[in-house]
Amino acid sequence: MDPREIQSYLQQFTNHEVFLHQVKPNDFRLDGLRALLRHLGNPHHHLKYVHVAGTKGKGSTCVFIAEILRQAGLRVGLFTSPHLYDVRERIRILEPGETSRGKESLFSDMICDEDLAECLGRIREVLSAHPDLDLTYFEVLTAVAFLQFIQNSIDVVVLECGLGGRFDATNVVDPLVCAITPIGWDHQNVLGHTLSAIAREKSGIIKRTCGHVVLSRQLPEAYSILEQVCWVNNSQVISVGEQLEVEDVEQTDGGTRFVICYEEKGHAFETSLLGEVQAENAAVAFGLAMVLKNFGFPIEDEHIALGFKHAFWPCRFEIVAKDPHIIVDSAHTVDSLKKSMRTLHNMFPDQPCVVVFGASKDKDIEGLCAQLDREGRVVFLTQAQHPRAHIWKEEDQRFFSKAQVNPVADLSDALRQAVDEARERGGAVLVAGSVYLASEARAIVCQKFPN
Repeated sequence: MDPREIQSYLQQFTNHEVFLHQVKPNDFRLDGLRALLRHLGNPHHHLKYVHVAGTKGKGSTCVFIAEILRQAGLRVGLFTSPHLYDVRERIRILEPGETSRGKESLFSDMICDEDLAECLGRIREVLSAHPDLDLTYFEVLTAVAFLQFIQNSIDVVVLECGLGGRFDATNVVDPLVCAITPIGWDHQNVLGHTLSAIAREKSGIIKRTCGHVVLSRQLPEAYSILEQVCWVNNSQVISVGEQLEVEDVEQTDGGTRFVICYEEKGHAFETSLLGEVQAENAAVAFGLAMVLKNFGFPIEDEHIALGFKHAFWPCRFEIVAKDPHIIVDSAHTVDSLKKSMRTLHNMFPDQPCVVVFGASKDKDIEGLCAQLDREGRVVFLTQAQHPRAHIWKEEDQRFFSKAQVNPVADLSDALRQAVDEARERGGAVLVAGSVYLASEARAIVCQKFPN
């Protein structure tokens, strides 16, 4: 396949990410992907995996453990979603001794156009010979990742679940170890309308072949389901809040310092990622590292420290400008937005907060707005250029009774007005909501308000 054909070819496949609010549970099955992989020689059967599911924090956790493994001298395949600007961001190879930060692109280690085109060409040949196979956009990219990783002799692959777990395309693998990050209410139209149901779907990545499962702190209803599934599958649980403790979390505008306690020993670390929640995500990655070390992976404390320090994951409470401070954060659930606002207050306690906010239409709009509705706060309601974006209507202002609300449809205009307001008030700007809004805002700010 010619690299110039990549986008047009991918657009032929159903993309549930674009119309997720319309998707039904029975739209997800693994039969088609498994058949495709069989025709490709089952490349996924010849790799070692760390598998991570959850509602929030799974991407950061994946980046942490991938960086730790890189620092230990391993070639690491990393598959995450969604992407911010370029679909190639989803498929990366972390080489020992290198860095992921790119100059012209977001990541220096993402799959190149030529390799992506070659993998897609192999997939197109299979699908042409077997037109009965019905694949989605995400399934095709998952297959590309497996092909890319096997062709590059990857030592270990870190896989982030796209949605749920049980019927997620990544769940065709048998991992060495898996992790479940915090589970909350999200994608209820697909995963279920109770925390137990959502936890049950997420726990689908736990298998009898997986002897250890690392759990973040969970609400009791979710934890009981995860614990039960681990017991049924004879998987040993390592849990943040029990075997792992996070202490002495300290935040600055340059990063987060924290201590992880494990087996009665404290380990001090720091990361450039901001927020108390990143210390919790790091603790899950630490637990994964301990399990992999027991498997014989050459992981030492210094590798963990360097992994945390060098981790780079944009649009997760990322400071992208400093005059005034402008932070972008893909906080798209009620709990994540609550934590984002708390982190902002802790970092800038004496500065008024100006918020630019936009969400996807399938989210808890009323609940999200409730986290923003505070006396003296200025909120600009806007939207990303994405089909799932919630279009603000006049009646949505009923969700606010305290904050000063300003609907501004154009994101660039909303950012300009928010920056003017922050400068006038001596405050900071938080851009929060969907990952699509955060990525668009990041690009605008980096272009118009460079540090």
